[in-house]
Amino acid sequence: GVLVLVAMATGLVAWKRKRDLDFGWDKPDPDAEYNIPYENEPPKYDIFISYSSKDLAFAKDVLLKELMCRGFEVCVDFKDFTPGVFIVDNIKEGVFRSRKTIIVLSSNFRR
Repeated sequence: GVLVLVAMATGLVAWKRKRDLDFGWDKPDPDAEYNIPYENEPPKYDIFISYSSKDLAFAKDVLLKELMCRGFEVCVDFKDFTPGVFIVDNIKEGVFRSRKTIIVLSSNFRR
């Protein structure tokens, strides 16, 4: 009797978890229309730079300086982000409006 009850409870839990997880959220909708910002505009920037605030000196004095000397139009937070806009929205805008993205992966970035 106890074994049957445990088996039934286990089956019920497994069925419920499967049902709860199988909403299809992980499957893209082939008929959906996705809005890609600036899709029909040429990129405003050549490069977007993402870095840890602890690496500001490197990003500003080394990387940005070198890229600008080579003629690249660079999007970087302290120069191009819009004040009062959420940082995530500023980052998305920088990525979408740039041809390439450089991420400075330092030990500071991981923290």
